[in-house]
Parts: sequence; structure tokens; C-alpha cells
Amino acid sequence: MKSICKKIVAVVLAFAITVSFSGISAYAAEADYQTSANADGTVTVTKYIGTETAVTIPDTIGGAAVTAIGDSAFYGTDVASVTVPASVKSVGANAFAYCVGLTEVNYAEGSTLTSVGASAFSKCSKYSVVTLPESVTAVGNSAFSNMGKISFTTAAKDIKYADKVFDSTTVNKLSCRQGSTTDSLLKSKAKSVQYIGPYAVKQSVSVKVSATVELKIAQVEGDVTWATSDETIATVENGIVTGVDEGEATITAVNQGQTVTFKVKVVNLAVKPAYTKVSVGYTTTLKLAVPKGRESEIKWKSSNTKIATVSKKGVVKGVNVGNATIHAEYAGRKYSSVVTVRANQKKVASYSTNAAKYSSGAVGFCEVIKTSSGYTVKGHFINGSNVKAKYIKGLKVTIKAGKKVLATKTVKKLKLNAKAKKTKEITIKFTGKEVKKSVDLPKTKSVKVTRTGGKFYFTKKTTITKTVTKKVDE
Repeated sequence: MKSICKKIVAVVLAFAITVSFSGISAYAAEADYQTSANADGTVTVTKYIGTETAVTIPDTIGGAAVTAIGDSAFYGTDVASVTVPASVKSVGANAFAYCVGLTEVNYAEGSTLTSVGASAFSKCSKYSVVTLPESVTAVGNSAFSNMGKISFTTAAKDIKYADKVFDSTTVNKLSCRQGSTTDSLLKSKAKSVQYIGPYAVKQSVSVKVSATVELKIAQVEGDVTWATSDETIATVENGIVTGVDEGEATITAVNQGQTVTFKVKVVNLAVKPAYTKVSVGYTTTLKLAVPKGRESEIKWKSSNTKIATVSKKGVVKGVNVGNATIHAEYAGRKYSSVVTVRANQKKVASYSTNAAKYSSGAVGFCEVIKTSSGYTVKGHFINGSNVKAKYIKGLKVTIKAGKKVLATKTVKKLKLNAKAKKTKEITIKFTGKEVKKSVDLPKTKSVKVTRTGGKFYFTKKTTITKTVTKKVDE
């Protein structure tokens, strides 16, 4: 019996001692802080006077809830780590400034912190991993300045940042919500960015009218609710956006209580090029950038088939000189391109056709025309004699583009019937094997016509041999 009584007494004494030391410990912890009373019955920590470097700020002091850490409360102290209770709503200006040994600050679960004051952690060079609670809405000037290299994490959506918050501080790693004010402020400066919660893989996209594009979200959990700001511009269903009309729309997706935003630009289709030139007898291709596999749905039409025709695949052919509009109809909408058809000819010389300047006969060429079967060269025979010129024999004519021979021909007999002291137009046609290379003349930079040999026959029995190797357009 005595033994049992002794055990009971021992237990009671142990409990009393524990309670006693616990009370002393609590009192000692509260004694490490100076406070000021707030109007609502709470207190603000105004100064830390303790010697411990690992500090856990109590959630109550003297029976009153601690709701604020005042200006300069820990300024320049030797604290290495601090745990802030959930009851604290604000950290004042310079609260932890110049705490050069501070390495970590932890916020209790359910933190209600809303504001961090100016220069609150300035010069805390060892505080390299910074985390702010989701409840924070305001951060003051230079709050995290002069801290060297840090990683910064917060799930807060709309923190209002003052000027120079991170002045002389490099944010190497950033973790935040996409589209938050933190994201806007730091993502271009941070070396790496990791998003908290769902986020858009690509926030800005473009889509053509009648086409679709899929919007992608990463880190999705559960259902996603999609919506568009303007159904007349773009619609959305299960992340698939369809372009309706030219313009811009905002697409939103809600997941895990977070809204992910996409900017969608709807671009109207257009025939490309919008304006083009083609030579008579040549073709050019127009394009309408519809979704792959739907090209056959385009209906092409020319406004004037006498000027230009167009195939089912948008291939335009020049028929005669002039302008035509090529229309393309797709998904109930019409698009167009203007085509100018130009003559397929090139001027190659400029010379006098005044027969009085010549004593006998001369030949000159002024233009080359591309035809469906080859080329036609036009020029003049200039009769400087006093008798009628009947014909030319053995005249060799060559068309060149740069150094490339386009066509060559030796004319066996070219009828003239040119009166004395008169100029007669002549035409020489190149077909078949006489044509060496077919080119679009308006696109060719340099076209020359040369001639050699040739005998001029006049009404008198006398014949004059005229051998010329000079290029007539020089």
C-alpha cells in the first residue's frame, strides 16, 4: 500500500514539475518580445530581445493574439530561422533587414499574412529560398532587395508589388501561378519558371476562319470548364477552338478552382499573293491556306476568262493582256486576288529607221515575243539604196538571254519588197528545233538578238553581201 502511494506521489510531482517548467518556458518565450497593443485587442511584436537564433514567434503573448511583426522588430539580430504564426497578418518595414545570418522563414499552416513591408528582408544575403503564403496581397518597396541569388515561390494570384521589390536581387528559380502578377513581374527575369497548378502550354494562339486549334493545359486534375468571351469570333468545346470570324477572343478554362486564360487571334483567310503578274501563255499558282485535306473544297473562278483562266487547283494562265480578278470560295466565304496579264515580249534595241542614213540596206531588231510554239522577232529592213530591195538570203538570227541561247535560225529567203529609201517591217518566227530554251521574257533581265551573214537582193542585177556581227541593241 505504501508502495502504491509513493508511486502516485511521484507521478503527481513529475506532472507538477512538467507544468511548472512548461509555464516557465512559455513565459521565457513571451519575455523575448516587446509588444504594443492594437485597438482590436491583438498585439504587434515591436522588438525581439531574445538570444535564441532559431525563433518561433508565439501566436499569443499575454493572452492576446499576435497579428503583426512591427517595423524593424528583428532588424540586425542574429536570428537564423524564424517561424511566423498563422495569426500574423503583416510584416512591417525593415522587420528583418540586415539579419545577415537568416537562412529560412517559415509560415505556419493556414497563414493569414497579407502584406510585407518595405525593405522587410533587405540585405538578408543568406535567405536564399523565399516562400510567401497564398494569402499575401501586397509587397512593399525593396522588400527583397540586395539578397543575392534566390528562389521565389508563391501561390498568391494578385500580389500588388511596389517599386524595386527585387532590386539587386537575382531570382534564379520562380514558382508561381501562370498569369499571376508574380508571373508577369518575374518570368522574363527568372532563369527557370515552374507553374503551380494548371497552366496553358501556349497562352497565345492563332487560328484561321473555319479552322480549328487545340488548346492544351498541363497539370490538370479532374474536369475542365471551357468558355469563350465572344462566340462570334471563336467557339470552344473540350479545348478545341474553331475560328468563326476575324478578330480576337479570350478562352478560359477553369480547373482546380483556378482559371487558365488563352488569347486567341482569328485570322481571315486570304488568297496569296493578293496581286500578281503573269505573262501571256504562262501560268502562276494562287493559294488559299485552308486546313490540310480540304483544298478540294475551294471553288476557283475568273472574272474574265478572255484575260486569264484558273484551274480547280488555283493555277492561273495568262490568255490576253489585261487585268482579271480570281475568286476563291470556301466555307461560304469569298476571297480574291487581282492578276495582271502582260505581253510576253521584250524590247531589245532602239535605233534609227531613217533610210537616208544608210547607203544600201541594213537590218535591225526591236523586240522579241514569246509565243506558244516558240518566239517571234520583229524588226525592220532599212533600204538606203535608190532601188527596190527584193529579199534577203542566208540571214542567221540568234536570240540570247545573257549567255544562254534561247533560239537560233538561218533564214533561207526573207521577202522584202522594200521601196527605195524606205523602211520595211520584218518578222522572223522560231519554232520546233530552232527553239533551244523557253523562258518568260518579262522575267528575263537581258535579252539580245544578233545576226550574221545575209545577202540583200535589189531590182538591179547587182547583189550586196552584208555580214554584220555587232549586237544591234548595243
